[in-house]
Amino acid sequence: MLRVRMFGRFEVWRGDQPIPEADWFTRRAKQLFQILLLARGKPVPADQLLDWLWPRADPQRAAITLRSTVHALRRALEPGRPPRASRYIRAQPPGYAVVPEAPLWVDVWAFEDLLEMAGRSTASAERRERLMEALALYRDDLLIEEPYAGWALTERERLRERYLEAALELAEQLAEAGAPEKAISLCRRVIALDEFREPAYRALMRYQIAAGDHAGALSTYERCWRALREAFGVEPSPATQALYEALRRGELAPLRSIPPSRPIRDLPEEAEGPDGMFIRREAELERMRGIFAGWSHGSGGVGILSGEPGAGKTRLAAEAVRRFALEADVLYVRGRFIERALPFAALAESLRRFLSQVPSDRRAHLPPRLWPRWPAWSPPSISCSRTSRPPQKPPPRRTAIA
Repeated sequence: MLRVRMFGRFEVWRGDQPIPEADWFTRRAKQLFQILLLARGKPVPADQLLDWLWPRADPQRAAITLRSTVHALRRALEPGRPPRASRYIRAQPPGYAVVPEAPLWVDVWAFEDLLEMAGRSTASAERRERLMEALALYRDDLLIEEPYAGWALTERERLRERYLEAALELAEQLAEAGAPEKAISLCRRVIALDEFREPAYRALMRYQIAAGDHAGALSTYERCWRALREAFGVEPSPATQALYEALRRGELAPLRSIPPSRPIRDLPEEAEGPDGMFIRREAELERMRGIFAGWSHGSGGVGILSGEPGAGKTRLAAEAVRRFALEADVLYVRGRFIERALPFAALAESLRRFLSQVPSDRRAHLPPRLWPRWPAWSPPSISCSRTSRPPQKPPPRRTAIA
């Protein structure tokens, strides 16, 4: 069993012993392993490997060097095994790949798997647990000893963005559950990694208010103002300024009466009222009922749930789905900041997940224009054409997107 850590400094453990630096033979063998791990079982073309690892070398000589580097990598991972019998690295046209079923644990893989599990969780406690486990794996940015490697830059930024988003999401859930001091710690960590992420400042201010620390919230606003002013010469956004002005006027009070010291595991589900009743959001739920009613009669509907971090949007959406979408499959997907220039990226991703998991006996009930590309579904190829309604017997389960 190999255990690999890619967050922070790169480490590979064989059993309970780390692979010493001398066993890698060459630095390129270690870099080759890192590239293949980031591909997560998908073959990386040999030409691409040559461009990344030996960009200025003669192509024929570089190809020979690549084969010897693969040989060195296999020896480093399994010293007592014939190189061509490697359990971890295989030749797979058009290049090389990590064997997906190999006895291998990688922190980056586990991090993304836990975030996906959190996204599918319907129970708040389980969702928090998965997010906590994922964030604990992120020791530092990806492969900090390779700061300028082109093949690592994009993945480093993508994984950092996922970490920052997950940290703010967990902070919101912790604040909702009555633990604002834990949410405050997470927001400060986000700001330490990205001092220009203004939503993190607003979230931190709200959680400080929830904990009764109004002076701390004012200090947070000033820090945000100074960071934006000195770096870009701009003021905070109207939303941040409005929160600050409301705080100055004394219009904001602590949001929860639950003692901050109470352990998060002992809290009731999302501050529910007596007998499990969902409180303080009935007006919003009544408006959402109309959207779901239109959908249930086949006419469809769209709703946008907006609000500041910590306002309870996730909990409200989950409650609406629980009440009004009893006969539905709910597709949950997050739109990431780095995908802001990709139209319909979130919608495409949610449909891709759904189509990859739908049982064969239900495929016939899907709209016909969605299905011709199965199984080679490609998000950019989504058709938005109107489709005929599916057969009524047996009635299909409708699908809602949250």
